[in-house]
Amino acid sequence: MFIVLDDRYSAARALSMIAELRYLDGDYTAAADLNRQAVERMPGDVHALTGLAYAQWRAGSAADAEATFDEVLRWDSQMALALAGRGQIRADLGRYEYALDDLDQALALRLAQEIETDARSARAVALAGLGRVAEAHEELTAILERDPERARSRLRAGRVAAILGEHDKIRSEMKLALGGHPALSSAEREAARRVLLAVEDSASSA
Repeated sequence: MFIVLDDRYSAARALSMIAELRYLDGDYTAAADLNRQAVERMPGDVHALTGLAYAQWRAGSAADAEATFDEVLRWDSQMALALAGRGQIRADLGRYEYALDDLDQALALRLAQEIETDARSARAVALAGLGRVAEAHEELTAILERDPERARSRLRAGRVAAILGEHDKIRSEMKLALGGHPALSSAEREAARRVLLAVEDSASSA
């Protein structure tokens, strides 16, 4: 109805709300498409752009998501959700200094508890990558005490173990990640399985 009436603002809001429901249901491709439609109607809508970036990321398009987060932050440099998202992507991609900068900025702002937990687990990866091992362990210990079954935290704990060469720890953390809650996205599950298979192949050939 809003589209027929050419009410761009209301149409964008409705599309974004439907996109959020699709995202929560794990349909990241549909969420990305709906948010993209919202952005076409309201190009400067940072909430739709942020939703688009998260959906792109969870669907496995990290580079596209990072570019979308960049666009959000050009509109609003203090958008905490966008800083947290871009920081997590940069940590996953091994750009640790840039990741830490984004994540520290995001954590200084107001974040929902789950987003804060994910930002802190990514921060642990960045710290480990920069050789700040004690700080990485401290960050991981705090978030795993808060929610020991969070799959993404376990995935990042496995990544920290990989950076530090702790092979037994990699295996145990990846298994916990694959069985954790809420479930990883399909792209994250595939990445975890690849790491687990590589570790198990390495152990069997040793």
